[in-house]
Amino acid sequence: MIAKKQFFNILNGLGLEIKNPHWWLQVLIISIIYPLICWMLTNNHKISSITIIPPYLSPVWPGTGWMFATLLEWGYSRWLGIFMGQLIATLIMWPISPSLLWSAVFNTISVTIWNLLAVFVIRRLTRTKFPFNEVNHVVIFIAVSFLGVSLPNAFIGTCSFTYQKFVPLSDFIKTFTGWWIGDSIGILLLTPFLLICCLKKQKFYAPQSGASHFCECVKKELK
Repeated sequence: MIAKKQFFNILNGLGLEIKNPHWWLQVLIISIIYPLICWMLTNNHKISSITIIPPYLSPVWPGTGWMFATLLEWGYSRWLGIFMGQLIATLIMWPISPSLLWSAVFNTISVTIWNLLAVFVIRRLTRTKFPFNEVNHVVIFIAVSFLGVSLPNAFIGTCSFTYQKFVPLSDFIKTFTGWWIGDSIGILLLTPFLLICCLKKQKFYAPQSGASHFCECVKKELK
């Protein structure tokens, strides 16, 4: 019994709340919706026709905003959903050979870690999971989104694509730039929208929170 209790304590310490049905449900939701978004982007002809380097990059990559919002709202313990979703999406969208599987796994681990670190920084600096109630919180959110998530993910992902010969070395800068911009816009557009939708269900937030309060903060700063 002691060994079993210690085992579950270790799992809980790693964020694996296997006894919590809500945790299972949320991990499942994250790991299914992200690959679905990626698949729709890369297989929709109307969308793929406007990609920078078809079918690898999109001007807006909403999947990143989805992952970021779920971690902010549901917490770090849902990291397994991020990992599974990213890995499944990679295996679905691109033909990974067994010899290059480790590269896909490394890229998935990198995406998971950078998302966790960025969420940690935002929640640590703003002391909230809804960083849009104050102008300085919004600035922190934007800065971390551009530099703490999109930038390292784009760089490591582009290196991985170049190594796997999905992207020629001559297109490295263009791929990296497009990836960075797509992820950044995806976070800036989708993450606030999802969090505002969740905000309506949270009783501990003030009624004026969300987009309206953010606008009021901007007006005060501009005066």
